[in-house]
Amino acid sequence: MVRGVMLAIGLALLAGCGEGRSTFVVVEAKDPAFTVFTPSPPNMSETLLRRIVAESAEPGKARVILRDELEAVAQDEAGRVIVRADYPGTRYGSAIACLMRKAPGPWGITWNGGIALTRNDYDDARKTHETRTPPDRQSPTAPAAHLVAVGCS
Repeated sequence: MVRGVMLAIGLALLAGCGEGRSTFVVVEAKDPAFTVFTPSPPNMSETLLRRIVAESAEPGKARVILRDELEAVAQDEAGRVIVRADYPGTRYGSAIACLMRKAPGPWGITWNGGIALTRNDYDDARKTHETRTPPDRQSPTAPAAHLVAVGCS
């Protein structure tokens, strides 16, 4: 998945960078099957976060944004990553922003318009991207499942 940045941020969270809401979000688009949005640990400095991203991510595949920019950036990324819209009508910017408020994630937008959180979701996105499998009503990345589960519907 996005092991480099997520591992580094996970370790920083375990190290206790503080409590509260994150100020920054890492946007990583190294896999054509999805783009991932990972909140920074609360109280982590922008300088440290940018250093972690620079050392952990593939060059040009990840960037740090302000959390206040998340809705607009997520909507723009949806337009870039979604090549087949299996879930029309989903407002990805507001969906990812709400999901991130309710449950930090990392949340992803998949190539076919799904939303990913778990390893199973990301594996499903890769598999369907490779095979171009049509959507299944039971798809783990169907946006409604995640949005309802965390109270964003």
